[in-house]
Amino acid sequence: MEDAMVLLQTGKRLATAAFRRESISLSDDIFSFTKFPLSGENSTNNQPQTPPRTESESITHLLCHIKLLIRRKTAAIAALDAGLYSEAIRHFSKILDGRRGAPQGFLSECYVHRASAYRSAGRIAEAIADCNTGAGHFLH
Repeated sequence: MEDAMVLLQTGKRLATAAFRRESISLSDDIFSFTKFPLSGENSTNNQPQTPPRTESESITHLLCHIKLLIRRKTAAIAALDAGLYSEAIRHFSKILDGRRGAPQGFLSECYVHRASAYRSAGRIAEAIADCNTGAGHFLH
C-alpha cells in the first residue's frame, strides 16, 4: 500500500508537470483543448486530433499503471519464493525496463530482488551489477 501511495504521488507530479508544459504554449484566450500543430507542420491532414486527457482520465491511467507495477512485483516475489528464478528475473526486468513514473525506492527494491534471483540462479555477475545499480538508485 505504501508503494502504491508513493507511485500515485509521483504520477500526479508527473501528470501535473506534463499538463503545465503543454498549457504554457497556449495563450490565455484559447478555450479549446485540442492540440494545435507546430509552425511548419501540415494542419490539413485527415487524422482527427485528440484532446489531452482530463484529470480524471490521467488519474485512472496512473492508477492502472500502479496496479500493474504492484501486480508484477507481487508475481515476481512469488516466483522468487517458489524457486522460479528465471520467471522472477523476467518479471523484475519488465518493471525495471518500463520505469515510467516509478519512484527511486521502488526501483531500488526491484533491483535488489532481481539481484537475489540472479544469485539464486547462479548468475553472479548480473547479481553484483543489480546490487550496484540498486544502491545507486537508493542513494539519489
